[in-house]
Amino acid sequence: MKIIASYWFTGFMSSFPIGIVLAEDEITGELKAYIGEGQGRSEENDACNILEYGSKFPLDAALILFKYEIKKEEE
Repeated sequence: MKIIASYWFTGFMSSFPIGIVLAEDEITGELKAYIGEGQGRSEENDACNILEYGSKFPLDAALILFKYEIKKEEE
């Protein structure tokens, strides 16, 4: 899986980051999104762990989120 983008935030009363990761399956080209908790030491390692062990996240919601983030950065 190739990581396209990730979005990080912390939950209420938590010191660990929660990540939403958008990735592309390198064989099929299919986009997939996952959500999970990271350790907060390495964004890259946390994103990889979320891809492997995280829960599926609705792709349409992820696309809206990342489109907003990309648009927000361009302004």
